[in-house]
Amino acid sequence: MYGITTDSENNIWFGGWGSNRVYRYRPHRLDRADPSYFTELGNGAWTMIEYGATTGGISADLRGFIWVANNSGYIARIPQNLPDGVHPGSVAVQMNSTSFGGNMRGSGVDFDGHVWGVSHDTSTANRIELDAAGNPTGSITTVPVGTNPYTYSDFTGYGLRNFTRPQGTYSTIFT
Repeated sequence: MYGITTDSENNIWFGGWGSNRVYRYRPHRLDRADPSYFTELGNGAWTMIEYGATTGGISADLRGFIWVANNSGYIARIPQNLPDGVHPGSVAVQMNSTSFGGNMRGSGVDFDGHVWGVSHDTSTANRIELDAAGNPTGSITTVPVGTNPYTYSDFTGYGLRNFTRPQGTYSTIFT
């Protein structure tokens, strides 16, 4: 496994670095007040997507999509509401028409809902602009960063802010 995120339904998603797959675990749903809550958490359901490429970082957005970075330099979108079970790689839609560079390690969603991918090999962060439905607008911004950056899931803090119950405040610096 490589990369982990939770979606808006509290499902857990994993990238599959060595397996060329993407996985989702849907925990068994019980009321937290139920005394068997913790002992039954492991009785959930698995979903596997036969992605076909080595995956890196993985992130979720509020539109219901999972964003996966792959080692060939692409970002793919997977709907989070897939039925449990095994699915072909065709459920993942590639978002960028050209590769951002090998060893795409990071996948993140920014606070405007656009998707970022970070390439270790080209030392770039790449932003795919999305419309309100989560489709690419055709606008891609590439930003050079330090040599061989290494980041993976939720490096923007989007998932932490939107899918957990955080306490405190967030500050954002705009330049």
